[in-house]
Amino acid sequence: MRGVVIDDLRIGGTDVLDLSPLARKSIKYLGLEGTRITDLSPLVRTKHLSTLQLSGSAVVDLGPLCHLRSLTRLDVTSTEVTDVSPLAELPRLRWLSMRGAKVADLSPLLALPLREGTLPRRDDPSEAATALHAKGLR
Repeated sequence: MRGVVIDDLRIGGTDVLDLSPLARKSIKYLGLEGTRITDLSPLVRTKHLSTLQLSGSAVVDLGPLCHLRSLTRLDVTSTEVTDVSPLAELPRLRWLSMRGAKVADLSPLLALPLREGTLPRRDDPSEAATALHAKGLR
């Protein structure tokens, strides 16, 4: 199966806990919503990943995502994610949904080419939130 690109892999809502079988695979869309997955490190070498759906999952650490240079869409809605600084390394990230996430500091996102998405809280008065609103995040 070398050279095969998986366009759409949805394993959300399942009991999957280990992503290591996906290491070094070519996947464009990966849906992990509602899973108990906590370790994203197997995705470090995943090729072509452009969309990652993590809403309602057990993920807390986004650190491994800093290597996913093809990532354009990320959903961490309703997660325990608090630190978005690893996302500052994603030059193609255009869409980010964070509604209900525990993120406090949005400043690492300011240099990203974000165009759409949601912020953790609609009433965030911070300068970073104001700047992100201007980019199109709500």
